[in-house]
Amino acid sequence: RVLLVKAARERGILLRQSYLRLGKKALIMSGRYAHARQMRRSRREQKNLKNYLGRVYRDILRKCPHPDEPLRELLHLAQRVLTQQRYNQKKLYSLMASRPPRWYFFQIVLICVGHRPTISEIAWLSNSPFS
Repeated sequence: RVLLVKAARERGILLRQSYLRLGKKALIMSGRYAHARQMRRSRREQKNLKNYLGRVYRDILRKCPHPDEPLRELLHLAQRVLTQQRYNQKKLYSLMASRPPRWYFFQIVLICVGHRPTISEIAWLSNSPFS
């Protein structure tokens, strides 16, 4: 939903609502309920998040019937999230950017462990097939 609102705003599409505060609250409460093992309440908040996504999705389709390519791709992903069922194959769990390369995690581990990279580690990072 956040990505759709941002893309619509960049293209000058005025939405009825962005659900910024409600979406943020629903996401926080869903995680809070799940942590407390209150799964029904957590699912209710997840359903609210999905409702907000659907409202923004339909609003953008109403106001922009012929979107450009990047917006069309985002709308397609949103439609997949809205229509996927429990037993579907290849579900979408996140619309954020794809996973960072492996060398990125290696650098973070080196930083978190708290030692400076050795010469061999720096050479591995610079010659890595992941970079």
